[in-house]
Amino acid sequence: MPSSARSGRPDNQQPSDADLPGRTGAIDANGEIRGFLDSTLVDYNGDGAAITTYESGNYYAIVSGTNAEEVVGIIVVESAYPGIDNLTVRETGGFILYR
Repeated sequence: MPSSARSGRPDNQQPSDADLPGRTGAIDANGEIRGFLDSTLVDYNGDGAAITTYESGNYYAIVSGTNAEEVVGIIVVESAYPGIDNLTVRETGGFILYR
């Protein structure tokens, strides 16, 4: 769901990674990866920067292949549908990465 946060930094200062939520993930001993992700917009104005989240969700993946050369996973995000109250949109996508 859309949300905003005021950082109090000057308009010309870029946000740090700590200011942007969801930029973490972890891999376990089994080669399973999961984490949070989101899509944000940083709006610089006279009062500082407002960070607005448009979509948020999770990713899930596994490491596989000879010498762990492949990552396969899915991404699931949700957002509010613009212009219609109480309507949520869910999007899913898959990915395959090779090294």
